[in-house]
Amino acid sequence: MSLGGFYNHPRFFRDIKDELNFYSTFKIRKESEISVGYLYKTPRKVDMYYGDARLDSDAHLPYTKENSRSQKY
Repeated sequence: MSLGGFYNHPRFFRDIKDELNFYSTFKIRKESEISVGYLYKTPRKVDMYYGDARLDSDAHLPYTKENSRSQKY
């Protein structure tokens, strides 16, 4: 089992102020693992309009990921 995370203040995405990620990875045998995480993005507080959409709310993005390698016989 491993735990990790990161904080980022992106320079090239003008609509994102900060992003924070926490994740945990569980290894199942040698050939597969499952990761579970949570990504949180905070937009800049500038009024940005794309048509009728307004970018002014935080993004809460939970996720799961599975990696496996099949054995060749």
